[in-house]
Amino acid sequence: MAPYVRPMKLEPDPRARFGLRKLILPAAVFAVVFAGGLVDWTEPLAKAHAIYNEVKPVPRVDRQYANCAAARADRRFNIPRSDPSYRSRMDSDGDGLACEPHW
Repeated sequence: MAPYVRPMKLEPDPRARFGLRKLILPAAVFAVVFAGGLVDWTEPLAKAHAIYNEVKPVPRVDRQYANCAAARADRRFNIPRSDPSYRSRMDSDGDGLACEPHW
């Protein structure tokens, strides 16, 4: 007599829960709204470009930090050797980056 073999239970793949069926409706809505021309993006994009062109980056003032705690308080990390704020005493491993965060 052959030994009893329990039938395999087929379970759905947990990675397949976001299958094709859940993508059909959002893709159709996207195609109708954006590609179909129901939304006019020219005016908002023109405003965004105008705002972006008005905003100029604020130049960072070169500061001399007493130590890395002061630099970190000013949100400065990985200060390269080419930066005027770089000090060799703040570069603990001598690789050219001062105040490296140690995670």
